[in-house]
Amino acid sequence: MIDILISALTALFGAIMFNMMLSAFLEKREKFPGSIYIAAVFLLAVSLYLSNTLLKYTLLNIFVTTALIFLVSLLYQGSMRNRIFVSIMSSLMMTIVEMIVLFLITLIIGASAEDVVKNFGLKLFGTILSKMLSFAVFKIICSKVKKRNSTFLKPSYWFFFLIILSTSLFALGAISVSQVTNVVISNIFSAACGFGLLFSTFFSIYLYEHMSQQAEELANERLSKERAEATEKHLSEILVTQRQLKTLRHDLTNHMIALRSYFEAQDYANGLIYINNIQQMLDINSFINTGNTVIDAIINIKKATADSKDIEFKVNIQIPENLGIEPSDAAAVLGNALDNAIEACEKVKNRKRRIELSIMYDVGAIICKIKNTAAAYNALLKTTKTDIQNHGFGIESIKSVVKKYSGVYKIEYKDDDFILSFVIHEK
Repeated sequence: MIDILISALTALFGAIMFNMMLSAFLEKREKFPGSIYIAAVFLLAVSLYLSNTLLKYTLLNIFVTTALIFLVSLLYQGSMRNRIFVSIMSSLMMTIVEMIVLFLITLIIGASAEDVVKNFGLKLFGTILSKMLSFAVFKIICSKVKKRNSTFLKPSYWFFFLIILSTSLFALGAISVSQVTNVVISNIFSAACGFGLLFSTFFSIYLYEHMSQQAEELANERLSKERAEATEKHLSEILVTQRQLKTLRHDLTNHMIALRSYFEAQDYANGLIYINNIQQMLDINSFINTGNTVIDAIINIKKATADSKDIEFKVNIQIPENLGIEPSDAAAVLGNALDNAIEACEKVKNRKRRIELSIMYDVGAIICKIKNTAAAYNALLKTTKTDIQNHGFGIESIKSVVKKYSGVYKIEYKDDDFILSFVIHEK
């Protein structure tokens, strides 16, 4: 019974590592939910277990394992060449590591490969050691391929990791050695393992606390960077708006000259036509003007973007010119919220797309509501962009601003509409 359990867990661990390699070299298909990939891992684990049980350590087992990995790769996007490459490489690497571990054990113990396989302790030690080494190799390859942002580890962290790893391997070795040595040596190994595991527990807690703190610092750093980039973007849009206003003022001066010439020539009919043409132009390029420079600029830019994408944009704003909120925060919260609304509307294909923005002021409180059509509700509010490391902080930036001003926010999805509401208080 214990042999079956070990074989099953080994197959599951192998399936997880193979899936890790597939995720590094290929891309998951967006149309498949995460549950499909989880089910694929378990199906692969069952298939690997049956293959290992029936075919044992044979060349045919390697071919079957490669074929199984290739079948799972069909769930991912990528070229046929990459599918074949990652399937063959993963299967061969796992096999090579297992052969190396088996050779080292036979060399150290002085026993044959057949004796190692038949001895429960040595077999368990070799199985776990080979999987640990395989995982280390696979992880290094995946990190090189994906080049993801990783947490910086201090030299002391690596020292603690090495102690934990060494203790684990030492404990596994002690289990194996105890079956081929006398009682005294076995007791010495057991005592050493006991103290090693005790210290490893303390080191694990230490690493957990410090790594959690470091991860939080990195998340805050990424959020700050995202907010800074968004603020820079929105402020640059303000400059664009100011240049547009200057251009409009210059054009109005020319329009006045043209109108004066019509009236001086008493050509009232053509003068009236000219006035109507100007009115139509001003209606098309109308600006939101609340008196608050930053908010006006952000809304006007986003409205122009929405208009260019055939998205209806309705605005209802009743606020004073001066608000007790920093311009960078106003740009961040409104810019990100409207960017998300526009992005959601772009995904709607077969019905009318619209954005409704409402901003009210009430005794030191700014009440904002943004309602937009949406194709589907992203319950976890995760970015749909492929570059998840550098995107997806929009909603977090909004939450950060709301929290800074002691506010509250609410997110709803009703009648195919996404609704973001928040209240912030002036400082």
